[in-house]
Amino acid sequence: MLFNLINLPISTATDIEAMDLDNALTNLNIYAPSALLIEKSSGDILYQKEAYTPMYPASTVKIMTAILVIENCNLDELVTVSESALSAVPAGYTVSDIQVGEILTVENLLYALLVPSGNDAANALAEYVGGNVPNFAVMMNEKAIQLGCKNTNFTNPNGVHDVNMHTTAYDLSLIAKYAMNLDVFRTIVSTPTYTLPSSNTYALNDRVLQNSNHLIHSSSPHYYEYATGIKTGYTNPAQNCLVASAKKDDVEFIAVILGSTFGNTTEQCKFVDAKNLFNFAFTYHYNYYQEKFKSEQTSSLSNVFNNIINTDLIVDANNKPLWGFVFYLIAKTTLILIAIIYILLRFIKKIKRYVYNRTHAKYDFKY
Repeated sequence: MLFNLINLPISTATDIEAMDLDNALTNLNIYAPSALLIEKSSGDILYQKEAYTPMYPASTVKIMTAILVIENCNLDELVTVSESALSAVPAGYTVSDIQVGEILTVENLLYALLVPSGNDAANALAEYVGGNVPNFAVMMNEKAIQLGCKNTNFTNPNGVHDVNMHTTAYDLSLIAKYAMNLDVFRTIVSTPTYTLPSSNTYALNDRVLQNSNHLIHSSSPHYYEYATGIKTGYTNPAQNCLVASAKKDDVEFIAVILGSTFGNTTEQCKFVDAKNLFNFAFTYHYNYYQEKFKSEQTSSLSNVFNNIINTDLIVDANNKPLWGFVFYLIAKTTLILIAIIYILLRFIKKIKRYVYNRTHAKYDFKY
């Protein structure tokens, strides 16, 4: 009996952490039928639920629309809003109150696209970049393929329901990961409110656009401290959709929620799911990635040093010092230091001379 007690397996800290992680995953109740959680920099998948199942995307397609606009336009380019851009939006879909014939910058329209999720702004930008909506949809699909998407088909730039349009949580994570590397996109999707300026057709400055992502609104019950974006979506067939991001220090996570129906009337489902995923990520994965990134930074600095000094030139095949080359390196380094000191002394001397001349200036007064 004593022998058996001595040989009982002892759980290490790693074993205990693994058990805690397994329990946390088991108890992670995500209401959405399709969901995914990744770490942004690495793309590591930390949680997935039907992440490769095709789903209707709703307004999350506007992430791709924004990518193409940002990569093909300057922010200060002027866009004239067409009648077709407004009339193509079905009744009941969100608009940003832009006007027919209104001239706005690309930047204005990007805010109208991503903050309140303006379908009219999406059409205006698609026409400007692609010439028309069908051409722009082709561009969207080409970009999706470039980003590695396997089960995505876009038919319009705004997410207005189309039975032929679909994507997956995994594909959306690839698109979002790419988009969040664009500074303009990152800034816009983290903006709680934006006011459209007055224009040639609208004289007032009262078009205040509210971000549909409650995670970034400090006054919202769904506010999340580390939230940095990204995009909501809703149609009756797609139900509640959300691509969200949260960042602490250098570690950022992206969560994708598709087809959520729980608590549908208050939209709380997708935000609750996202917050649960982020809490899980920061509790069980944050420390790992923080240490990993620190280690990678240290390693990169070491590589730089190794590239500067090639150790193969300092020792021979038998790992014995090549003293001739070592003395050469010492002499070269010494000369470089002497040159730097000489330049600094000359610079200091010039400054002193300048200061002296300024304080002892002679003035030749003319009468």
